[in-house]
Amino acid sequence: MKKCIVDTAVIRRNAEILKSLAGGSEIWAVVKGDGYGLGLDDMAGLLYDCGIRRFAVSEPSEAERLRALRGGDIKILFLQTVSDVRETEKLLKLGVIFTVGTKEDAGRLISAAERLGLTAEAHIKLDTGMGRCGFLPSQLSELLPLYTASAALRISGLYTHFSKPQSSRATKAQFRSFMRTAERIKRAGFDPGLLHCAGSEAFLRYPEMRCGAVRLGSAFLGRVSVGGCRLKNAVRCLGSISELRILPRGHGVGYGSAWRASRDTKVALCNIGYYNGFGLERSCGAIQLPVMLRRILSALFSLGKHKALYVEVSGQRCPVLGRVGMMSCVIDVSGCGCAEGDEASADINPLMLRGFDIVFK
Repeated sequence: MKKCIVDTAVIRRNAEILKSLAGGSEIWAVVKGDGYGLGLDDMAGLLYDCGIRRFAVSEPSEAERLRALRGGDIKILFLQTVSDVRETEKLLKLGVIFTVGTKEDAGRLISAAERLGLTAEAHIKLDTGMGRCGFLPSQLSELLPLYTASAALRISGLYTHFSKPQSSRATKAQFRSFMRTAERIKRAGFDPGLLHCAGSEAFLRYPEMRCGAVRLGSAFLGRVSVGGCRLKNAVRCLGSISELRILPRGHGVGYGSAWRASRDTKVALCNIGYYNGFGLERSCGAIQLPVMLRRILSALFSLGKHKALYVEVSGQRCPVLGRVGMMSCVIDVSGCGCAEGDEASADINPLMLRGFDIVFK
């Protein structure tokens, strides 16, 4: 049986480190994507036990489950704009904090709130470079009227999202744009409310950008590695060795025989494959020249070397040979004293997981 083990002790430790680094900044735990693929109820419950009381989601069903789980004891930020009337009304009744990115968003929200006799709380989304949604900094004349548009709408925050947190130059440019807009709102006589722009990677890379709040998701799992950060990976994906054999020199492995043995090689068949998410990457779907060049250079540099993918067996990192199969992969276990049935551990992005029983322990 394949298991994904979530080490709750590691998540608790990571949470304490993150809270210490955050200082006076509020932490909003991003649990979209069903708790980053590990189960919304379990992840949110664990983070609640760690003292987190603010959460961010992207689906109405997630907001509904969170509210049912913890009632009015938590705040919920809805990270998407909402155009559907029924969804808007449902979220209003749940008391979420909405995202408003256009004057049309605000108009629909005000109409729904007035119809229900409720006051809608919202954060304004500012598009400083991500390009997905939000007011542009140049649209201040459309943004400012929202602060006095209706008694049924209360603006309590302003936020943006960094498109390239690994790039200091790009991120600092977005941050300056964000802060300039917040200052212009203040000079116009309005309180922009809670300011937040940093996700997990930006939070760790740029302490000066933590503002009044930060939005953290993958950092809790220890899947963000920046500088001397002491976060640990909390997720282990476990399969097993189903077969051991010796491949003779010259023998190929997998479709296309992408790898051939340069010598007689002891190999093992591990029951973890790309169906389970192993070896898969999340992709934005865009083809960017710098990314392509980096991948080409990396591939050229790696010619004649072991693949970058590994499976851990008996405390030893064993390289994957050839292409990862749908339900299995072949690994080099030369010098590894393993046996059939032994446990094998692979690093898989939780958002890509399939076919594993998820166990919190």
